[in-house]
Amino acid sequence: MRAEWKYIVYRDAEGEEVIVTFNQSTIHADYADQHHIARAQIVSAGFVTSEKACFGASTSLHVSSRPARDTALLRGLAD
Repeated sequence: MRAEWKYIVYRDAEGEEVIVTFNQSTIHADYADQHHIARAQIVSAGFVTSEKACFGASTSLHVSSRPARDTALLRGLAD
């Protein structure tokens, strides 16, 4: 798989999971810090293909992706 973007899934103030994508040159932890996403809110993180498939892990955040769940969330198919 070839990464086109990076992503983070976090829980917002209402407890809903939110997925954000960003340039693959940005470090996951730096993105979280710049956007005031607390580490305790982060559920998963990884990479996104051009087909909108999530995979991998974030070494800077020490969290893995949840490929099926995160892909569904990205594609707007999550419950």
